[in-house]
Amino acid sequence: MGFSDSRLYLNLGAAHYRAGNIPKALESWRSGLNLAPGSPDLLSNLVSILAENDQVQEAIHYQERIVGLRPEDPTARNTLDLLMSRL
Repeated sequence: MGFSDSRLYLNLGAAHYRAGNIPKALESWRSGLNLAPGSPDLLSNLVSILAENDQVQEAIHYQERIVGLRPEDPTARNTLDLLMSRL
């Protein structure tokens, strides 16, 4: 199990999202993070969907992980700042 297996959860979550099943999409992406905790794709998907669904505190949690992985990335920091402004 590892990164390639987490891609299965990434794709499964995307399929659930396209079908309009947000809870299943989130569940799939969270499961993928258990296999690949540093996956930027999984983290970004979670942040986006959580923020869209007014689950800002949890979105901030995942965005902080992204910033930790990419401290030099201004987009990651700006996204975190934007989410924090929504509290």
